[in-house]
Amino acid sequence: SRIASCMARRGNSVEIFLIAKDDVDYPLNKEVDVKFINPKVQLRGLRYIFRCMEYRKEVKRFNPDVIISFTTAVNLFVLDAMRGTDFKIILSERNDPHNDPKNVKLRKRRDKVYHKASGIVFQTNDAKSYFSDIIQKNKQLGV
Repeated sequence: SRIASCMARRGNSVEIFLIAKDDVDYPLNKEVDVKFINPKVQLRGLRYIFRCMEYRKEVKRFNPDVIISFTTAVNLFVLDAMRGTDFKIILSERNDPHNDPKNVKLRKRRDKVYHKASGIVFQTNDAKSYFSDIIQKNKQLGV
């Protein structure tokens, strides 16, 4: 919310796409546009695919200079949804990658696909050191 609000105050057009719930827990600048991506699909297995399709459509409509994503589950979703496009995607790793996510399959998937991002922001050197040399050297945007 702070990054989005700051970018909006500086005159940038900012949209936040919510994929888990439709309410915002933090204050936002009134210029920030918020959209909830929630396809009306009953079958749980298909919901993810339809949510990816709807997100991709909205991103293409907005045509951002960059997509910034936070948290592993959302980062993976964004990489899935934007597969095959030329949009710049910056991921932010906010937790200890050794232990988060708890789900080992998600962790392994993250480790295999994070290299597809345009860049990754790490909060600590320890978090950065968890990832492969390719990600550490070529994708580092901050510690």
